[in-house]
Amino acid sequence: VQQLLAFSRKPASGFESVHLGEIVQKAFSLCKLRRQKEGPEMELMLDLAAEEMNGDSDALLQLFVNLMLNSLQAAEDTIKVVVASRYDSSNEGQEILVTYEDNGYGIRQEDRDRVFDPFFTTKDVGEGTGLGLFIVSNIVREHEGHIEVDPNFQGGTRFIFQFPAGHSGQTTEQVRQISKNTEGIPS
Repeated sequence: VQQLLAFSRKPASGFESVHLGEIVQKAFSLCKLRRQKEGPEMELMLDLAAEEMNGDSDALLQLFVNLMLNSLQAAEDTIKVVVASRYDSSNEGQEILVTYEDNGYGIRQEDRDRVFDPFFTTKDVGEGTGLGLFIVSNIVREHEGHIEVDPNFQGGTRFIFQFPAGHSGQTTEQVRQISKNTEGIPS
């Protein structure tokens, strides 16, 4: 209920240059504090070739906290989380690709199409609201990004995010139109 209320009362996002590593580290620290004493240990490994991006730092923090809490709930032993990022210019315009992976139970094939649906959960009654990944997918959309579950990843779960490298609060189409209109104009 707290997640739903926080999501529905969310203030206007403020996009600015953020440091991905700082956000992930802060999320990791928060999740380690929340971890149950008997629960699994948690390890974090970062491989960030793309460290800076434009985004809403509070929303991105919530994104990583939700993912890490899911990881903690999907493991009995030590949970290992790996967050990597890199620039990718193979599409129109440059993108930042971010992967989040863990060594938990993974997501069953038959559930992969529904994990981002609101209130969908595979957890027992009273253990999950089914809002965590729904909120994650909405945060990604607010950043004009895309998220998917890697269907080929074995031994846990891997999410792949694509974010525009130069997000400025404008839509991708607006950025393309501005670029098109300024072609040939000396800077």
